[in-house]
Parts: sequence; C-alpha cells; structure tokens
Amino acid sequence: MKVSICLVASLLLVFVGVNMANDEMMEENELAHNLVKRSKPTPPCVNDGQSCRYRKCCSSSTCVYGNCKACNPRKCKKTNDCCDDSSCVYGNCKSCLPRTCKKTRDCCRDSKCVYGNCKSCRGMTCQRKNDCCEGYTCSYKKCIRKD
Repeated sequence: MKVSICLVASLLLVFVGVNMANDEMMEENELAHNLVKRSKPTPPCVNDGQSCRYRKCCSSSTCVYGNCKACNPRKCKKTNDCCDDSSCVYGNCKSCLPRTCKKTRDCCRDSKCVYGNCKSCRGMTCQRKNDCCEGYTCSYKKCIRKD
C-alpha cells in the first residue's frame, strides 16, 4: 500500500508540474500573439474612397474634398486631376518641384503664388481668410484646411 500511495503522489506531482508548464507555455503564446497583434503597422497611406483628413492618399490617388480618388499621373484638365506631387500645366501633370510662378494656378495644389514663388498653404501666415488658399481659412494667423 505504501508503494502505491508514493506512486500516486509522484504521478500527481508530475501531472501538476506538466499542467503548470503547459499553462505557462499557453500564457507565453498568448502574450506573443498579443504583441504581434498590437505591432501590426498602420498603413502609411489610404486608398480610393477613404478619408484623407488625417493621412495621405496612396500614390495612385489624390485627396479631393476629404476623400482619396484615383489620379492621372500624365494628362489633366485641372490640377485636381493630377496626383498630389504634380500640377496641371498645359494639359500635362508636371512634378511639383520648388518653382516660380506668375499666378496661383501655376503652382501645385495646396500652394499659392506669393511674390513669384509657389508657397505651401499649410501653415502659411495670414491676417484674413483671403490671404489663404482655396479650401483654407485663417485661424490664429495661420492658414488651416477647412473641414
């Protein structure tokens, strides 16, 4: 009888130890799973039809009235037809490198012609609404996008 009690006690200890080790492994797997779940990267850009209020549109899209829409990288009738890094010049989308201008329409979207140079509308200083680009308003002496 003594042998069987010792044997049962030993088996019980082994069983409890295995279960505890199993529980620890499951907890570790769950922790690893949660870390992977939380570390999924946020897409750096948004696609057609999605809001572009807080993030940029992907390169094949442009932000129009708060939503991404497909853009044409070559031909255009107006700047809104071009991708974000381009402006419509004589029916062709041209890259928006720092440039000189005669009128605001010579500049890329979200830029304004100021003393012969295209300037970004974002954060431009202003005294009144008319100092800002179309789609922007003057708030605390800075141009901000209307939403």
